[in-house]
This record gives sequence, C-alpha cells and structure tokens, in this order.
Amino acid sequence: MKKYLWAVFILVAGIVIYQYVQYQSGLIFHVYEIDEINSNVITKDNQIYVNGELFQVKGVQMSASMPNYRFSDYAADQADYMRWMKDIHEMGANTIHVSTLMDDDFYNALYEFNQGHKDQPLYLFQGVRVSDYGNNTPFDAYDSEFYDILKQDLRSAIDIVHGKKNILLNRGRGLGTYRKDISSWVLGYQIGDSWNNNTVAYTNHNHNTTQFSGTYVKTDKDANAFEALLASLMDDGLRYEGEKYGRQSLISFINDPGNDPFAYDGFYAGQLSKTVQIDVSHILPTDALKSGIIASYHMFEVPSDFMTYFSEDTKKTLKNEISQMNPSHYLNGYVDLLNAYYDVPVLISNYGFSSARGSDTKESLDEKAQGKALMETYDDFMESGCAGAIIHHWQDEWGNRTWNTNYAVNVDESIYWDDIQSMNHGYGLLAFDPGKEKRKVYIDGIHEEWEEDDVVYINDGLKLSMKQDEQGIYFFIHGNQDKLSDHLILPIDITSESGSRIWKDHETTFERPADFILELEGIKAQMLVQSRYESLRENFLSMIDGEDPFIYPPKKDDSAFVAINMIQKKMKIRENVTNSKPVYSEVKETGKLIYGNGNPESKDYYSLSDFMIGKDGIEIRIPWQLLNFSNPANLEIHQDYYEHYGVETKTISKLYVGLGTINDKQIPMQDVTLKRWNKAETHERKKQSYDIVKEAWRKQP
Repeated sequence: MKKYLWAVFILVAGIVIYQYVQYQSGLIFHVYEIDEINSNVITKDNQIYVNGELFQVKGVQMSASMPNYRFSDYAADQADYMRWMKDIHEMGANTIHVSTLMDDDFYNALYEFNQGHKDQPLYLFQGVRVSDYGNNTPFDAYDSEFYDILKQDLRSAIDIVHGKKNILLNRGRGLGTYRKDISSWVLGYQIGDSWNNNTVAYTNHNHNTTQFSGTYVKTDKDANAFEALLASLMDDGLRYEGEKYGRQSLISFINDPGNDPFAYDGFYAGQLSKTVQIDVSHILPTDALKSGIIASYHMFEVPSDFMTYFSEDTKKTLKNEISQMNPSHYLNGYVDLLNAYYDVPVLISNYGFSSARGSDTKESLDEKAQGKALMETYDDFMESGCAGAIIHHWQDEWGNRTWNTNYAVNVDESIYWDDIQSMNHGYGLLAFDPGKEKRKVYIDGIHEEWEEDDVVYINDGLKLSMKQDEQGIYFFIHGNQDKLSDHLILPIDITSESGSRIWKDHETTFERPADFILELEGIKAQMLVQSRYESLRENFLSMIDGEDPFIYPPKKDDSAFVAINMIQKKMKIRENVTNSKPVYSEVKETGKLIYGNGNPESKDYYSLSDFMIGKDGIEIRIPWQLLNFSNPANLEIHQDYYEHYGVETKTISKLYVGLGTINDKQIPMQDVTLKRWNKAETHERKKQSYDIVKEAWRKQP
C-alpha cells in the first residue's frame, strides 16, 4: 500500500512540477540552437516583410474596455472580441495592437478568427508595459517594479502567444489558461507604453553601465544607461522565444516625441519637457538576429516650428535630415525627420484623433473629420517612408482620464457615463451610445420620442419636456413658430449654495437663484454659468491670466453669467527670460451649443450636434459636465469652490428649470426629479470615421 501511495504522490508531484515548469515558471529552456531559429517576419530596406512579402501595417489598437467596467476587469468576452475583429477585418486593417497582456478570451478569439481567415489573417503586435506606479516611482528603472515587471511580462507574453501559459493572479493585467498557439500571426513585441522622462534621467544619472552585449542585440558607444536597460530587455525576449520556441519576432520599444533622439536648446527643453533622449539607433543587431529591430512611435502634437528649438549641435548634425522634411506633412514633417534619421523601419504604433465634444485644441472634430484626419495622416506617414501605422483606438474608452477635465469629474466613476466633454473618451472608431438598443432621444427636432409624461413645465404658450440618459439632459421646447423664433431663456438651478435671480444687464429675473442659463435665439444657442459656479475660474485662473482666484472670488449671488470655457493645451514658447511676457493658456468656449442633426440614421447627421429646430419644436442636449455634474450616475455635483478650495461634491435629487423669453419680467421655475443609475445601458455603433477608414484602406493593397 505504501508503494502505491508513493507512486501516486510521485505521479501527482511530477504533474504539478511539469505544469509549473511548462506553463508558469517563465524559465528559459535551451531547446533550439541559434541556427535552428526561424522567423517569418523580417526587416529589410527600412520596411517589414512577412513570409517574404512586403507588409504595410494597417493597424488598430484594441483593449478590453467597455462601459461599466474598469480596464483591469477585462469585461469583454470571446464573442465581443470576435465581433470586433470581424469589423476590424472588414475595415481593411491587417494588424491589431494590444499594449498589455490580455485575458485568454482575446487570444482564443484571435486564433478562432484567423482559422477562418487563413488567407488574410489579422496579425498582432503584442505590447508589455510598466505600471503607472513603476513608471512614476521615486526609484530608477532598475527597480523591481520597473525592470523585473517588464522582463517577466515579456516572457509571459511570449509564452501566451505560443499557447503555453497559466496565469492565475495578475495585478492589472490579463489572466487565464492560454492554450492557443497564435505565434505565426505575431509580428513583434513592443516594450513600454510611455516613459517618464524623470525616470529616464534618474536612471542615466544613477548608473554608469551604458554598454550591453547580448546574443541578439548590443549597444554602441553612444548609448546611455536607460538604452542599455532596454537592450537587455530586448535581448532577453529574443533569447527566450528563440531558445524555447525556435522562433524570432520583431522587437522594439515604444518611443514618443518627448523622448526622441533630438536634443533641444536648454532654454526651450525645460518648457517642452524635452530633457532626455532615447535612441533605438544605439541598439544594434548582432549576426544572430534574423527578424529585426523597428522604431515604434506614439505620436502626439509638437510645436509646429519644433526644429527651431533644437540645439545648435543637433541642427548641424541633422542638417541633411532636416532638409528632407515636408512641411505639408503631419506635424510639419516631424515623421519625415524620423524616417530620414533611422536606419530601421519606423512604425507609428499609436496615433489618433478624438471625436469627443470637448478638446484641448481650438477645434473639436466630428466623426467625419475624425476619419478624414486619420486617413490624411496615415497617407502622410506612408509618404514619409513609414512601415505603417496603428490607429488609436478601436473603441471609445470611458475609463480614460483627460488632463483638462480631471478636476471636474469623479474619474474613478467615469465608466458609468458617457462624458463627451472629456477628449480621451472619444478616440474610438466604435461608440457606445446610451440606450440598450437605441437612444431615448435623437437630436433631430422630431417629437416622436417624447411623451406627455415628459412635460415638466408650461408657461405662456411654451411647453418644456425633459429626459435624461448616460450622456446628458435633453429638452424639447414646444410652441408656435412665433414663440419658438423668439429670444428664449431657460434658467437652471442645480445647487442651493450659489446662484442669482437677476441676470446682469438684462431685465429678466428668475423665480429661484439660477446657476445656468440656456440662451436660444434661432440657430444660435449657448450655455452660461453664474460666475461663482464657474469651475474653470477656480481651477485654472492662474494659468489663464496669472491671477489668484481666491483673492477676489465672485459673490454667491453675483448677477454675472459668463461663458463656459475649456482650457487649451499650451503650445506657445517663451523666447527669452528678460523681455517676454508670461505665456498663459488659452481657452475656448465649450458652452456654445452646436446646431445640426444628431440622428445617425439621417443623411445629414452631424455627430457634434447639440440642438435642432424641427416643425414640432426645438430639441436640445446638454452634456452632464456642462452642468457641473462630477458623477451623474450618482447625481453628484460640484459644491462651492471657494468654501472648499477646489472641487468637492454632494448629491442632489432634483433640479429646477424654467422657460421664457428675454422680455419676461420674471420666469417661474419648476422642480424636476432626477434618476440615478447603477449600470449604464449602451449599444455599439460604428462611427462615420469607421466608414471613411474602411473606404480608404480597402482600396489599398
């Protein structure tokens, strides 16, 4: 009996050890010699070749992001991924990029999809990234939260795509049982996402080791310590896949204009946060590398005259490269410069344009303009000599944060509502529109969605109806044409902590202290906010005009109603210290409502539409953020900024609205109960930009 028990114990132990070593350990097994390693993806003449044929990357970035779920929930299942891959393939794309380890449903879906599309499969660029904590740690890049995590994740990614990995616990990344071998469709691995330049500088300061010599890559004499670290990671990944699986894929790390190889004059470098350089040219292949190294770039805006801020040495060194720049190309030829500089393929691994209502530039793009910008920019990239480009992003991501609206919203709860004022929510080609199957309201001036129960206010021949959904509050104004063509005023009372019954410079008064005024005159409309409740002033006044907002705050009952603005990205540069004035941020009016048809089924659909006049009346949408809601799902609004020294919130259950004309002596106001929700109801809709990309890419080889 003891022998039997020992035999069972040894068998079970053997299985456990085999499972651990094979699927969990991440150890290198020297199975293949260098001359036995193959690669179906190589680089040649600064381009990418797959199975011996030139391959032009037409890619799109994908994640597991869905409304109601955090990124780390990996809520999308295999059916979701399959549906999205089908649409991506039909759009003409040939590549998907993921920036981190995904759950097993994603890889199972890619395997199943490509089994049915063997002649035209979807290829994969697999990314691994350092956590926000690791990237912003007070330590350098050799810290375990940085280097060790990247090394471990790169090995895990390789095991995953070869179908030999179990991940039971994986903080912030995908997990599951990975058994599908998709390695033949993997183009390469991309290390990192965006590098904190302070971490890069601190690493270079702390470490004298600037040289690395590995089996597949090595650094040249000009490399810095951070580049040596990247070379070490790249070599480890190549060695791990080669020796364990007999395969080589392309290898790269993510770079961006903030960390590119070009040195700036010291006075301008600080203003542009351009204080370090990372250069893939300092990492060289050895004779053992059969696949290749590529330069992968995330693109974001740079000053239009960026090259004038280069150091004198940079200008001299890059004289020939600068002469090859085409100023009519994207970013005034910045990508031309990259292609002229590098001797490896340049891949734009992340570029995009948002179709959100809010932005940090002068113009917001509607969905058609988004698609046009994507394709014009893609053509610029290809004319510049790039090996291809990857669009950011496949789907809108409600969980993304946006620098100029973070202060105004509860960013941890933004997954529950469609914040169209936050730019980073709208980069997708796929929208998640409110409503389980269709929207409650389409802004088209047609009354058919509105019922008698929606009427909240009647006054002197005008009738006001109201609805709400995950995107905002909607009004429908009924009345005869004479009334509708009048100068209409719609006061709104949100908070009891401030507001005014009087509108400065106008004779009209309100029954209650109003916080907002919706002003309508024909096809012109705007939202105004009472000066005390203007969130931009308290948060950004010092950046806009240099004043302290707390020295002379507006009175609680101040009668001034002001435009609702958004702060813009500061792109101006101070030319000298002694003579130039401070460079302040500009603003744009976001409270100005946009006229147009907001029904996607209409031939004249305009995705940024806020209101429309029809034969039945005027239909209006007010985004939640314009009304100072920080989390509308829980009906959380801003409190008094000057009593709380910033944005603090409280919950409400109702608001008050009124409706009248500019000539009314007093406009009565009526309370309207608001509804909370625990889970957003949405349906998917491919944007107009999807169709534009599809039309362009399906014409290309």
